[in-house]
Amino acid sequence: MIFKKKLCFLTILSLATLAIVACSVNFNEHYDRVETSKIRPISYQFNKLLSNEEGSWQITNIAETAPGDTVLLEVFFAGDGEISRENIKFSACWNIYTDLYGNLAPRGEPKPFTPIISKIEPDMGGKIVRAVFKIPDDILENSDAIPNDLSGFLETYQIGDGIPYNLKTKTDALNFLKNFSENELFRSQIPAENIIKIDGLAQIFSCIYEIYLEIPGIPRTKIRHTARYHGRLWPVYVRKNYNPVLSYLSFYQGNHKLYDDIKKFSLSGNKNTYVIIGISEGWYGTDKFYTLKEAFSPNPELTTEKYSLRVFYSDNLYGKIELEDGIFLSILDFPAGGYSQNIIIHRDKLKVGDKGWIWIMVYDECYGVSNFPQGRSIVGVPIEFVE
Repeated sequence: MIFKKKLCFLTILSLATLAIVACSVNFNEHYDRVETSKIRPISYQFNKLLSNEEGSWQITNIAETAPGDTVLLEVFFAGDGEISRENIKFSACWNIYTDLYGNLAPRGEPKPFTPIISKIEPDMGGKIVRAVFKIPDDILENSDAIPNDLSGFLETYQIGDGIPYNLKTKTDALNFLKNFSENELFRSQIPAENIIKIDGLAQIFSCIYEIYLEIPGIPRTKIRHTARYHGRLWPVYVRKNYNPVLSYLSFYQGNHKLYDDIKKFSLSGNKNTYVIIGISEGWYGTDKFYTLKEAFSPNPELTTEKYSLRVFYSDNLYGKIELEDGIFLSILDFPAGGYSQNIIIHRDKLKVGDKGWIWIMVYDECYGVSNFPQGRSIVGVPIEFVE
């Protein structure tokens, strides 16, 4: 779970996280500068929930959401200000379509919904909104992104080759995936050499949806995600996406490591300061996927996901401390494991007693995978400058 582990360092750097989830952003202000007098969405995370015999839910780290799934959505808002659970209005558009110009557009008006459970908790210099809700069972059937006539797909991807079912319509395809996810005997009829094609089918017959949070005084927050059958199929058949985990964060000045229990840090003018960020691998190792093209190729090969970072600074620290690669950091090829980054401290702009927050957000990408459900994680660290 994101936010599960807090890193409380009263010193130099911290982690920030990527995610622009607000549909309205004032670009007269800096994207990575968080005004503490305002409250603003910074990142989110989806977690699939599993029910147990006691009737409660187990939180997984699976970013996948499938038809009928119960999911936990966590949205982190940075900055001061109150958010009341009673004042949040949730709505969703379960039917997002790509128009003739390649733009994603909702079909119809958003439909209000009441979460099964919702709560707000203070954390990391802001608030976390948590909401549990269910993905509609018929979300794929009602998606205009999936055509009813599959003849074009059949020809392009040779779907019929090795799959002994006549998939001519959307209903045929979705019934196939539903039966495949629920019926072991049904699954056994697919030749082993063609199993990977199931991953491709689940990519094709998927859709995008949007969740909206409306809070008084804050621009409407829009969160976009994907519904596909990967989350309901065994890993042997498809490649699931898990949320990346910021597993460790270590700060150094010179050769001296700053440990978690240090509350203050004396800045030195002649020592290099840097941070090491660690991203742990997925549940079954580093997440790897079949692109849509590879899933239907004779000799399919896996592609390893990549990570990117976004760093956000509270306004009283902005411009005074930054990572060497820039104030707004985007790492397009960030592997699992450790990553080192120098910290630039602008001592001419700092004064003793300056305090604030830095938030680091990491998110994953895998190009070529259709409707890839992005995974995310965020950590915030409080900072204080001393003699």
